[in-house]
Amino acid sequence: ASIVSMVYAQSEILQKEVFLFERIDTIGPKALKHLSAICFLRPTKENIEALVHELHEPKYGSYHICINFVELNYIKDLAEADEFDCVRVVQEFYADYLAVNRHLYSLNIPMTYQVI
Repeated sequence: ASIVSMVYAQSEILQKEVFLFERIDTIGPKALKHLSAICFLRPTKENIEALVHELHEPKYGSYHICINFVELNYIKDLAEADEFDCVRVVQEFYADYLAVNRHLYSLNIPMTYQVI
């Protein structure tokens, strides 16, 4: 949600008929088959595993997956998990950073100096 909120105000999102934001690991209502999901994910093992789990028991009618970089083994995992043929698109979207303004960006990774 942080990447989307950097680009659109909530009122603009509602004008595009987007009504629900949730994390891929959120436990929520079981059936929203009348809705389409747009999954905007970083390609981490945890996110792919959560999406694979979601696709085994799909909550939404269709899925449009936008991911930063797609490794071949991740695509294979997603294809095998899509038993109900609900994935419509898997698309690469390069969004490794949040543009705060034209002169400032954030990697949105907390405590990066501790990693070094």
